[in-house]
Amino acid sequence: MIEIVVPIFGPDLETVVSFASEAADAGADVLELRLDLCAGADINQLINAISSLPLPVLATNRSKAEGGHSELSDEERVASLLAADQAGAAYIDLELSSLPALKERPSQAKLILSYHDFESMGDDLTAKVMAMYEAQADIAKVAVTPADAGDLAAIEALYRMAPHGKLVAIAMGEEGLPSRLLAGAWGAAFTFATIDEQSSAPGQPLVRDL
Repeated sequence: MIEIVVPIFGPDLETVVSFASEAADAGADVLELRLDLCAGADINQLINAISSLPLPVLATNRSKAEGGHSELSDEERVASLLAADQAGAAYIDLELSSLPALKERPSQAKLILSYHDFESMGDDLTAKVMAMYEAQADIAKVAVTPADAGDLAAIEALYRMAPHGKLVAIAMGEEGLPSRLLAGAWGAAFTFATIDEQSSAPGQPLVRDL
C-alpha cells in the first residue's frame, strides 16, 4: 500500500503535537514536519520532539524560491534538516537547487531531493529527476502546476521511467488531483493529503477522502 504523508505545522510545539495526533487518528502513515510554516515556534524544540511524535517524520524547511516560507540561508536550512536527521526523522526533503549546501549525507534519514513550480509544469522534468538520482537521492520529488488535465501525461511518463517506489510526482491544484489519487497505481513512493486545517499545497485531498 502507498504511504499517505500529512503536513503538520503550527505556531508552537503544542499545536504541532495536536495536529500530529489528529493526522495519525485520520489514517496518515508519515508526518511532514513543515519547519518553514511554523512561524513563531522554536525550531530546535520542534526538532527535538521528532522522536516523540506518533508517526515517522519527513522534515522539510522549504525555501521561498520554491513556494516555502523559510527566510534562512541554504546552509541554515540544511543544518536544520541534518539536525532533524539526528533527532530521528525518517526522511529529509531538500530542493535540488539547494544541493550544493549539503556537505554531508544524512546519517539515518532517507534523502528526498525535490523541485517545485507553483506556476507551470516547469522545464525538462526528466532531466531534473535524473539529476536527483545521480546525486544519490533515495526518492526524487517534483511538484508542478498543470494548465489542464492533459498535462497529467507528463506526470505519468515520469513514473514510467523512474524506479518503482523511488519517485513522487505531483500535479498541484484542481486539475492535478488525479495525480494524487493515482499515485499508488503509478508506483509513487507516497502521496500527500491533509487534515482540515493543514493544507500545505493546492489540491491536497483530505486523508479520509483519499
